[in-house]
Amino acid sequence: MKETSNKDLSTLAKVAFELLKWMIVWEPHLQKAVSVILSAANDSNWRTRSATLTYLRTFMYRYDDLVIGLLWHTIL
Repeated sequence: MKETSNKDLSTLAKVAFELLKWMIVWEPHLQKAVSVILSAANDSNWRTRSATLTYLRTFMYRYDDLVIGLLWHTIL
């Protein structure tokens, strides 16, 4: 979600990001989703980082068991 002067586009992006909280990410795509989230968390725009951290709270609550399993699978 990048900074824009277009208020309608900015509002639409915020609403789309809110809807992503309710989207189910199936296990085959979970690793890519985690990669994208981590990339957004390191973005140069502070608003993008803030929105990502807000989303991450919901994401981890929903997928903590699967993400931890993926991490263990990667480590081992």
